[in-house]
Amino acid sequence: MPSLEKGEAPRSTPAGEAAVPARTVPHPVEGVLLDMGDTLLEEGSWTWATLLEEGPSPLIPGVGETLPLLSGDYRLGLVTNTQEAGRAEVSRALDLFGIGRYFSVIVTSSDLGWRKPHPFIFEAALAGLGLPPVP
Repeated sequence: MPSLEKGEAPRSTPAGEAAVPARTVPHPVEGVLLDMGDTLLEEGSWTWATLLEEGPSPLIPGVGETLPLLSGDYRLGLVTNTQEAGRAEVSRALDLFGIGRYFSVIVTSSDLGWRKPHPFIFEAALAGLGLPPVP
């Protein structure tokens, strides 16, 4: 795979092909914001009640291996639309999965009163990571 200059983003390619820089981003990537559903866990495979009472369902394949790699280079945050769970419950759930230590900030819609895709929830997460809002 060719090396990328700082600020270049790789483009997805079919298996076996080299990555090609797709575009140059205006600022280096310093943080990554993730979501619970369909990013860490399959959407619909769990509820907060079963997750916290019965323990975790399986993570999406590759999550356990990817988070340590990402956290070595980037600040990680979790932004999730929740109705019944706040930051404390989400943090507890991530700890049950053994991945809580990788997240520097957890922002939930139930705590903020704003849901994705409203910019405020993302701005709060970026602020929690010590990063400026995206222009």
